[in-house]
Amino acid sequence: MKKYLVGVFDSGIGGLTVLSECVRRLPDCDYLYFGDNAHAPYGSRSPEEITSLVRTALRVFDAYGADAAVLACNTATAVCARAMREEFSFPVVGTEPAVKPAAFRCAQALVLATPRTVRSERLSRLVGNFPQCSFTLFAPVGLAGAIERAEGQAGAIDLKEHLPRGKYDGVVLGCTHYIYLRKEISAFYRAPVFDGNRGTAERLAAVLGVAAAREEEAISSGAASGARFPEREEKEAFFAGETGIVGGGLGKTGTADHRAQAEEKTVAFCSETGMTDHRLQKTGTADHKRGSEGADPPAERREENGENKNKCFYKIGKNGKKSGEKWQKTSIFYLGSGKNLNKRLYEQMFANKQ
Repeated sequence: MKKYLVGVFDSGIGGLTVLSECVRRLPDCDYLYFGDNAHAPYGSRSPEEITSLVRTALRVFDAYGADAAVLACNTATAVCARAMREEFSFPVVGTEPAVKPAAFRCAQALVLATPRTVRSERLSRLVGNFPQCSFTLFAPVGLAGAIERAEGQAGAIDLKEHLPRGKYDGVVLGCTHYIYLRKEISAFYRAPVFDGNRGTAERLAAVLGVAAAREEEAISSGAASGARFPEREEKEAFFAGETGIVGGGLGKTGTADHRAQAEEKTVAFCSETGMTDHRLQKTGTADHKRGSEGADPPAERREENGENKNKCFYKIGKNGKKSGEKWQKTSIFYLGSGKNLNKRLYEQMFANKQ
């Protein structure tokens, strides 16, 4: 069976919630996560700037031989998903607010999204498809940026400063950053909340032609919908310090041409959910490598003989001792300006719940 490589892009940490859902439902894929945290959030940027930033990331995915890309950003999807599908040969899956499920359960629903998404024709058409529900669109000022700065920690954010008052029987989270505050927003309005992450993962499975894990399978593996955004547990990182690209297995993906033309490098670290093969193909033009902002392993991680140091996670038994069995599941490589932050947050909030 083909091992697919999927690129997941977001302006920052919000897309980690989408990545987590994709890993749970498509665990046999490998993933590139490109977090453009240096430019987050995207909600107030111009369409031209957003399109340019997204194009840069997707070119990096293309250079690594990605089989598909996920825009794990509602704003990017609204602004340029169609254009990216025309530019790139691989499928581009967007992320949209979960308006449809809300429309069938609610009479008065609030849609929270960034200013650019709220003003988009795409969202207007989407809510217009469900006249049976009255949707109120609202762009919380500064909320996505506050979540990015707080690194997803709900306790650091006062929702009264960002959310409108009102009575709603459902709230649609139209920005993947907001999903970090899922429980708090639900409590604020005393209403259920809806997000599009599950639909995005299922759409990815459809375009790749693979079967996504069923809900009952996700529940049995600790990935029930109610547990998608786990309580933050104190967890000591296995490896400290700066890292380059994290993960393993890219040497087995991509086309034969990519592999033949590549200069092979060894990655600095293997992600917690990484595979035992840690070879990464160095591909693409110099512009692509610059666009990935540090795609090559940092020089300080290289051994004296010029090779990079390999490390990987082992399963830890109840007695706290390392077993001989390494993780054999999904590889996640982190790219972009926020690669170190995104790696740390994913491992703290999501990887231990996969």
